[in-house]
Amino acid sequence: MSDPAATIAPDAVDPMMTTSTRRRGIRKAGGGAVKVRVVTTDPARRFRLSVSDAVKLTRASAAPAAAALPSESLICLVYGRLDPDHTRPTISADGVDLGILKATCPGF
Repeated sequence: MSDPAATIAPDAVDPMMTTSTRRRGIRKAGGGAVKVRVVTTDPARRFRLSVSDAVKLTRASAAPAAAALPSESLICLVYGRLDPDHTRPTISADGVDLGILKATCPGF
């Protein structure tokens, strides 16, 4: 956790993606309602992040905003670990501020 260069082992990313999408501890830290289509790479997956009174990460469906990021970064986001040292330049967001997504998943 204290090493900014540390990454999730490639063979652990796919199982962690499955676990992360089932995680019930995601909580909203602030801001308004958000719906974002999330597209990941390595492995390639599509999700919908919906934020209102609760936060849900479900399988893909349409949304007014979009974010594209490596699967490892989505895992970091869900667990509140997507800090400046772990935000890769390959992350893009269209129609939503990445800071709002980070605030949605503040960790534990």
